[in-house]
Amino acid sequence: MNTPSIYYIMNHVDLNMGVWYPMGGIGVVIEKLYEYCIERGVEFCFKEEVTKMLTEKNNAISVKTTKGSHEAESIIVTADYPHSELELVEEKDRSYSKKYWENRLFAPSALVIYVGLDRKLEGLEHHNLYLAGDWGMSFDTLYDVDDPEWPANISYYVNLTSKTDPSVAPENGESVFILVPVPDDFEDTPDMREKMYHQIMAHIENVSGEKLLGYEKVKRIFGPEDFIQDYNAYKGTSLGLVHTLNQSAIFRPSHRSKKLKNLYYNGHYTHPGIGLPLVLISSQILAKNLLEK
Repeated sequence: MNTPSIYYIMNHVDLNMGVWYPMGGIGVVIEKLYEYCIERGVEFCFKEEVTKMLTEKNNAISVKTTKGSHEAESIIVTADYPHSELELVEEKDRSYSKKYWENRLFAPSALVIYVGLDRKLEGLEHHNLYLAGDWGMSFDTLYDVDDPEWPANISYYVNLTSKTDPSVAPENGESVFILVPVPDDFEDTPDMREKMYHQIMAHIENVSGEKLLGYEKVKRIFGPEDFIQDYNAYKGTSLGLVHTLNQSAIFRPSHRSKKLKNLYYNGHYTHPGIGLPLVLISSQILAKNLLEK
């Protein structure tokens, strides 16, 4: 394993301190943050993709979008870091080169399956993790950059939030979230998605003794191509940079641009790293630095 042993503290956090679930679903966190911002005069411009960042004398002066442009004294980028560096600013203004990103170790992508069932699943809990027999080899195939492929024996995670939160599904239904790690840069086709969907669902039926196929009322499969299209995710990664020793803490990409004095970056690429809690901490770190500045 390439992960530093310090990350074993995550086991302590999960098992001894607990994992908190926001009633109403993770979207409630976003809604509350939005309300908090609106109350403080923040203006949001939705459905307006940024296409370019304009610079002048080592400063970022405005962002160009599909609907116009916005000038700013300071700019904070929360979009995909390599996309922002390689696509939105000129080469002379980049903190990190194209070669830098090509040499980073990225987390795999994921096949995310959202299913709404019109029946209850008594044989499953809120959290369900299945590890294939030789799960080490299974995960190794995800990082084979020369020949990425779907693992023959698939490990996956199943989350039933409706076990804890009745509001996310009808009274006699179940909200099912399935996460299957898959390689980056892998051909993501509708046929392959359906093949994997039926394979995973049939396997869940086999290990849980519960019927899922045929009870779907809502179904959506979100894959590597969606991560690229919706989030401009570099190589279709679902998480970003892996937490190896030289990609942890101060070795992660900088919060502040090395070329533009008023440009800042925030999110899962910066310190402390990936995951919603860490991204929120990243925001607190950047906010503290900006206020002190």
